[in-house]
Amino acid sequence: LFYTTAFKNAEEGICFLTPNLTVLFWNDSASQILGVRPEQIVGKSLIDLGVGDDPDEWENTLVDVAEKGKDRSFHVTVKDENHEKKVAISLHCIRGKRAKNAGFVAFFRDMSAVLGRDMAESLKGLIDICAIFFDDIPDLVFVVDPENKIAWKNQAAEAFLKGEAEEPGEELSFIDFLGDCPLKPTCSIYSFSPDKKPPVCEVETKVKGKYFSVLCMPVVARDKLLGSVHFMRDNTEVKEAFEKLKTSEESYRSVIENGRGFYVHRFDRKGSLLLASPYMEKIFGGSLDEYLGDARGWMGQIHPRDIERIASEVNYSLENAVTFDQQYRIISRNSKDVVWVRTRFYPIFDESGEVLYFDGITFDITEQKQMEKQIISSERMKAIGEMTGGVAHNINNLLAGIMGNLQLLEMEGSKYLPPTALNQIQQAFLGSRRIGELVKQMLTFARAEDSDDTWINVSVLAIINRVIKLTEPLWKDAKQKEGKEVRFRVDVPEEVQVVGNINELTTLFNNIIVNSIEAIDDVGSISITGNRKSDKLVEIVISDTGKGMTPETLKRSIEPLFSTKGTVGVGMGLSVAYGIAKKYQGDITISSEPGKGTRVSIVLPSGYKEEISELKEEQKIMVSDTGIIRVLVIEDEPDVREILALFLEKRGYKVEVASSGQEGVKMFMENPFDVVFTDLGMARMTGWEVAQKIKSEKPDARVFLLTGWGSEIEKEDQKMKYVDGIVYKPFDLEKLSNLLAQFSSN
Repeated sequence: LFYTTAFKNAEEGICFLTPNLTVLFWNDSASQILGVRPEQIVGKSLIDLGVGDDPDEWENTLVDVAEKGKDRSFHVTVKDENHEKKVAISLHCIRGKRAKNAGFVAFFRDMSAVLGRDMAESLKGLIDICAIFFDDIPDLVFVVDPENKIAWKNQAAEAFLKGEAEEPGEELSFIDFLGDCPLKPTCSIYSFSPDKKPPVCEVETKVKGKYFSVLCMPVVARDKLLGSVHFMRDNTEVKEAFEKLKTSEESYRSVIENGRGFYVHRFDRKGSLLLASPYMEKIFGGSLDEYLGDARGWMGQIHPRDIERIASEVNYSLENAVTFDQQYRIISRNSKDVVWVRTRFYPIFDESGEVLYFDGITFDITEQKQMEKQIISSERMKAIGEMTGGVAHNINNLLAGIMGNLQLLEMEGSKYLPPTALNQIQQAFLGSRRIGELVKQMLTFARAEDSDDTWINVSVLAIINRVIKLTEPLWKDAKQKEGKEVRFRVDVPEEVQVVGNINELTTLFNNIIVNSIEAIDDVGSISITGNRKSDKLVEIVISDTGKGMTPETLKRSIEPLFSTKGTVGVGMGLSVAYGIAKKYQGDITISSEPGKGTRVSIVLPSGYKEEISELKEEQKIMVSDTGIIRVLVIEDEPDVREILALFLEKRGYKVEVASSGQEGVKMFMENPFDVVFTDLGMARMTGWEVAQKIKSEKPDARVFLLTGWGSEIEKEDQKMKYVDGIVYKPFDLEKLSNLLAQFSSN
């Protein structure tokens, strides 16, 4: 029972043999490594297997082992249709009473899988390969140079070696580290000969109170010994388990019964539980006595969504005597928690082929499932961000056309349209701009928006007052209409300042304050305080007396698209605020209880940053000899191109247009312009490529990028040297005119 339960699914090939080498047990890994199925070998002599290049040598080796009853390690070459692999074989004699040979345990390891043939022809290359494949495995791995010095070790070896370091600058000898290990006289690395193929050797040793199997693999390239790779597997638990099993059944029981995270079990042919280890009680929440002997009583706690599938699979496995391997959920009887488990059981047959019972093991995989859920959530967030960026780009292009037309209509219509019509135009423009601000919030959430890159010293009090004024229709007009009242209490000293973009900071505080306003059902108050936590941090606390949140709602409060407002809200407010705070290397902490209101703590970096200076003299536009600034607009969106050209012409600039980057560069080369506005995302030739060609031709020309993607452009990007500014869509034509005016000479 112990052998089949513990080793059936082991990564190493394992078989158990009688003293005369008849095979009693043969696990799946042994089948994969040697290409022999259990039914082909169980009950037969291992000698008949005839593995390796020389069957006679195989037979002689095993006959010698059987006669002397001694441990033996060697390796053979196994070939199949596709490839050749090296297999290390270790036979260990099991001693019974009076040291009598009671049989053997054989271990098979596929060395080709451990270290491939395409080994780098330098010690550094060897180290690099080992670092890639072996750095985070649980086994201790060392790369040892030909001088027996440790050249590299993985994380597990690093952790094990703590406290064993030599004097600073002194390298540690691998053999000294192993102590009395018999590796040196047996390992081929110490008797290397170019004309003899170095064998793999394996020994066992005890280091720092732990038992290890040490596998030494010399690495040779072009008849030169590069060093060796040593794998040390901690066999302490296995060795101790073997020793205990030889003397006491109680020792075996302690290994199983003290297991954590799993339990072993046995079912009869009807599915009744015959025995189980104690950890089952922790998973199911009941005592073992309640489940033992009960015909599938344990299945009563399977999650309703899984019970039909699991019941069907269990029936099939029991009726057809095949392996059962499924993941499902258990509802704990005591805590009502949902526990994810993986159960695997398989039939045990008697000599006549009849099923005796089904043995298996069940693992608690709840943590694994939680990690999988986090990964899926992360991927979903990434997809939402990418989708948001694409949608925002299209909206910004459309808004650029709408807002531009409205501004032109207002300019032209101011002469003959009635005030009411002009007011309607203005309202339409303001509504379009509000859409643009919402798009910016979407891009902020998607990590693709850095606003307009203007960072200045900002008074937190000024932003709070600004937000209170902006939200007045919500907390004053709408509430009073319903007979409700919201009062503000603000205590933020003027010296509490942060460095950042005023629009982003306004969005952050606006979203939190709006949530507080909407949480107050009747009469309530919102308290806003601020202070310096340290020289580098400020804390602003926004507390309300609203209805508060349940623990589940609180847990999900910063998730995007999560809303408690039904169809009224979209669930972006707090997630956008949290994204802005994280962008500033700050944080948001929320505490709340139902009926007791909500407290939001915003921590942001404080400090003072030099504000953006006025344009330097050398940044002024060099005007053409005619005295009129010549402007080239390169834009593949017809509406944006025509509106921008029409507006600039009305401002007195001489404007020409191009619908592609290639056309625009050709026009510039034929007759250079003073200023170029070029769209960033165009087919065949991007705005970056246009800017580079123009600057190469005329370095004093001013080039501005037009983009609807938001600020995905890193300001430190090397390509930024080819542009003088970035204009984000949708743009305000008046602001665009002011930008040109700043660059223009008198």
